[in-house]
Amino acid sequence: MPKLLDLDVSVSIEGRRLPEYDVEVSDSASASGDSEVPVITCWIPSEVNKHFKIDIVPPPPPLAHHLYTNLFLDGFRTYGVPQIIRKHNPLARSIDRDRAVEGGRRYERPFMFAPLQVVTGDETASTETDRIGEIEIRVFRIDSYGPSTSTKKCSRRRTHLSGRVNDNSEGKGLTHCIQLGEAHEIESQSKPPLMRGKSKEHIATFIFRYRDIDTLVARGIAPRDALASTTVGPEPSSENEAILPSPRKRAYSDVALQDEMDTDCNKEGSQRAGRSPASQSDVGPPKPKKGRYDDDDIDVKEEYVEDKGAIGSPSAQGYESGSLNPRKRTYNDVLVEVGSDAYGEESDWREARKRVKRTVWSEGSATPFPGELEVIDVMDID
Repeated sequence: MPKLLDLDVSVSIEGRRLPEYDVEVSDSASASGDSEVPVITCWIPSEVNKHFKIDIVPPPPPLAHHLYTNLFLDGFRTYGVPQIIRKHNPLARSIDRDRAVEGGRRYERPFMFAPLQVVTGDETASTETDRIGEIEIRVFRIDSYGPSTSTKKCSRRRTHLSGRVNDNSEGKGLTHCIQLGEAHEIESQSKPPLMRGKSKEHIATFIFRYRDIDTLVARGIAPRDALASTTVGPEPSSENEAILPSPRKRAYSDVALQDEMDTDCNKEGSQRAGRSPASQSDVGPPKPKKGRYDDDDIDVKEEYVEDKGAIGSPSAQGYESGSLNPRKRTYNDVLVEVGSDAYGEESDWREARKRVKRTVWSEGSATPFPGELEVIDVMDID
């Protein structure tokens, strides 16, 4: 909808702004009747049994005046949350409920679209149908505001929306109306002051005419493809079960790799303890992920560190490290050789292996280069 006075006003359902069709801008008499104000109107698709709210986005600060809004639903004045937009700190506002004071207690009820009941000879039904199907927001400019000085007891009756009309509304395409949802009592420690605006001047009006999407399309107000965006699929049944995404299955390579790791660890531990290695069928389910080697592998690392002293090269250093890749759920062993060259600078070589059992330096090498390493029991990645 085009903006009026840099104000952006819209209607939304469940955080989704409703599309606006056939937007018109005109002038109409102000609330006081002594002047004309710009009026912007449009059509929106209503959705039965859905709560809605009116969103108001003011222009950036600073504003010349404070702003105040009045809301009318189906022609009835509602008393929502006070909507004063301060000129020095204009914040976006949303109106989504009616507030009332009954019997000294404060209640609030949310706005919602509901089916309209057409009756005959019902005195409680609304006889004024000209305003049914409209959401009207009047914007006023005020110079100042403050607590009311009235000594009257605050008593605010809830908005009366019957949801029923007599049969004289035929031909207007009315199938929905606005109702108030379930009442919720507001608990507060102190009664909020009643605010009053001073020097109030009506400056703009926004009117949203709502109908169900079928009526809007049938009358040529909304395009036919708008039906697809609001159509809801059939409910799941015993014959038409909802297809849910299946959980991610572990790849065969992941399972095989984990089983192979467990088998190797069990085999190596059994050989050290003098037991026969366990068969593949006795391994059992895959073990939980590990971030480091188990105890047997730590022993291998310590054993290797002790061996390096017998080589006779104080600059020769080497160690094994194991790491778990949390993204791919695979286990990679990395062999890192660290040595010092003739100038004392440290150099690094990395060689990826699926499994590294033990490494030793070649005898007689003064500086460990990758070609001089002997790798024992290495299983290359396929």
